[in-house]
Amino acid sequence: MLEAGCYEVGIGLETCSPEAHRKHKRVALERTEQGIRDAVAAGLSVRLFLIVGLPGDTGPVAERTIGFLDKLKGLTGVHVNAFQPYPGSEIGDNTERWGVKDISWQSILAQDGEPSLPDELKEQYFSIREYINERGWNLN
Repeated sequence: MLEAGCYEVGIGLETCSPEAHRKHKRVALERTEQGIRDAVAAGLSVRLFLIVGLPGDTGPVAERTIGFLDKLKGLTGVHVNAFQPYPGSEIGDNTERWGVKDISWQSILAQDGEPSLPDELKEQYFSIREYINERGWNLN
């Protein structure tokens, strides 16, 4: 890829939950982790994209995410966002089946900058953001 002129990849990791990752990405988290490591080892800049609040991603989201990111070396950036079911997407068009509240895509962030997440996930979201910012990985 480097020889062809590619110098950076963005990987939609989405979640660090093995179960939710397999459900949403249809691949094992370990395989994605290896792909990240291989890209870094090949000399590519690697940016990861995470989502807090995906259906099926429950429990200690921040602890699991930070633990996963701690194992990775050489990342260029990491971005985290609150889950939002967009119209036209599998989840957005089937919110009932996925068990999510149908929220307008325009309300991803409220006017005060708070993510559109349940309170228990907001804390975890901000913990992950703080971790990312401390490492200079923020992509905002």
